[in-house]
Amino acid sequence: MKKIFVLAALLLLAVSSVCAQSADRLTALIESEKVTYGQVCYFAAMARDMIDEKSSDEAAFRALVSAGYLPKKAEADSAVTLAQVAGVCSMAWDIKKSLFFKISKSPRYAFKQLQALGIISPSADPSSTVTGHQAVNIITACMELAEEEAAR
Repeated sequence: MKKIFVLAALLLLAVSSVCAQSADRLTALIESEKVTYGQVCYFAAMARDMIDEKSSDEAAFRALVSAGYLPKKAEADSAVTLAQVAGVCSMAWDIKKSLFFKISKSPRYAFKQLQALGIISPSADPSSTVTGHQAVNIITACMELAEEEAAR
């Protein structure tokens, strides 16, 4: 339990350095049994300065769809899979992409890349739904990796 609060504090600290979003959004994400596309998109769109902190999950989702980060058939309130979270995070934080991801834009290849980088467990199933804790861990790791790459 202590680890969860430390991770949440790190995410809040990291996100607040990029933007000043509300702690309520982070709390809602952590408490989610099944994270939605909209929730993940909110953090990604904030990182890209595509929305302001008062925007809805739906507005964040629409911003990422119009930017080409998501397929047009996706829905903001649908439960998101590990592969889909990996795809959003890879694009939002410019994570080094594999050749196949660059060519196809398939979230499955982003998932494989995040596995190779140690962000997602090698035994994880790309089609499994994501809990709030998993999403926080992935988003935090992607943000930290992006900061490291930017510092080089």
